[in-house]
Amino acid sequence: SLDCGGPVGRSVADVATLLQAMVGYEPAYQYSVNRGAEDFSRDLGKGVRGLKLGIIENYSYRDVDGDVAKAVEEATRVLTTLGARVVPVRIPMLAGALEYSSLFNILLYEFNQILGDEYRATANKNLFGPIVQENIARGEKVSRAFYERSLSERARQQSEFREVFRQVDALITPTMPTVAPLLKTSGDTYDRGRQFTLPFSWTGVPSISVPCGFDSQGLPIGMQIIGDEIQESLLLRIAAAYESATVFHDRHPPIFASVSI
Repeated sequence: SLDCGGPVGRSVADVATLLQAMVGYEPAYQYSVNRGAEDFSRDLGKGVRGLKLGIIENYSYRDVDGDVAKAVEEATRVLTTLGARVVPVRIPMLAGALEYSSLFNILLYEFNQILGDEYRATANKNLFGPIVQENIARGEKVSRAFYERSLSERARQQSEFREVFRQVDALITPTMPTVAPLLKTSGDTYDRGRQFTLPFSWTGVPSISVPCGFDSQGLPIGMQIIGDEIQESLLLRIAAAYESATVFHDRHPPIFASVSI
């Protein structure tokens, strides 16, 4: 319920090209939308002048590390200089019904349903990483009643959430409340990192992450731009405008390995 697919590229233009190849109607998939062809690269140069972008009160910067908040705030100032208007908005359910901690229980339940039987039937539990083992154990404790009740409320929550796009064209948050975590990072850090991803996957709206800075150790920071349903072209346009005004997409973290084939 919370998985989503999308391209990763070195530039916004690359992402637009990749998305162009990915989209299409699949009648066998109940959630697939039958729409006409769209050129995702067409509006990349249109800029952001006249667009209204929302910072979500008590959410966009809640429980966010200082370096991350500073980088995203500076990114919004860049967008303002490019002609966008940045305004505060309120989305009450992000402080309640759609809190990522609650949605994480849905993820854990499904994780256990998919992988739990295989894990329990495997004698050598060390074949599974510690985060996987921890998530299965937590998923075992989430009730089916909670899961089914959450699914039954999803359509209403999706509709209520999208009301915010009557006020703004897109929303701004950090991609994660931390810099990019190290591979040895604990599961708790990854849990915290989902606070800006799970709610938007749950409500079925698209988002794009663009590099917007580095902390003092050179670890990267991302800004997430979220739009209404079927607004990928607009998000790519906003991301392209920011990318064209900054240089973060050309920089690498201090530990970077390239492989020659």
